[in-house]
Amino acid sequence: FSEEQNDNVIEIKSIDEFEPYKKADRASISFFTSKKDNSCRMIDPLFSHFSTMATNITFLKMELAENEALAKMEKVNVVPTFILYKKGELLSRFSGASGLDLMSLIEVARSEE
Repeated sequence: FSEEQNDNVIEIKSIDEFEPYKKADRASISFFTSKKDNSCRMIDPLFSHFSTMATNITFLKMELAENEALAKMEKVNVVPTFILYKKGELLSRFSGASGLDLMSLIEVARSEE
């Protein structure tokens, strides 16, 4: 996967930016990441790639250093962490750089349509 590819990932910079996506009728997957973490850098291109394939899901990315209050609110203690929301309801979450777990999360989101 190339770093230059166009994707459908929305960078979130604040709780106020995040809340409308969390409460939306459309499922959203939030990726809490850190530029300093190797496993985050490893899974990032895959997350971007999936955002181009699963266009019925909103893909959100939050840099931990810029979103400490949001991370605390969402109880994110490690990166990478992925959280699936729809209509304000937490449907699933996991931590770690597992492509298989990320694919499973996308399947859960698709099943909620």
